[in-house]
Amino acid sequence: MKGNTSKQASSNTELKLTVRMKYYIKMGFI
Repeated sequence: MKGNTSKQASSNTELKLTVRMKYYIKMGFI
């Protein structure tokens, strides 16, 4: 259960990075 929580946190971080990247592309920064 502890490992599952860690995996979920890692997935959440990846999700935030993806959303941020999409935001930058939308704004034309990249």
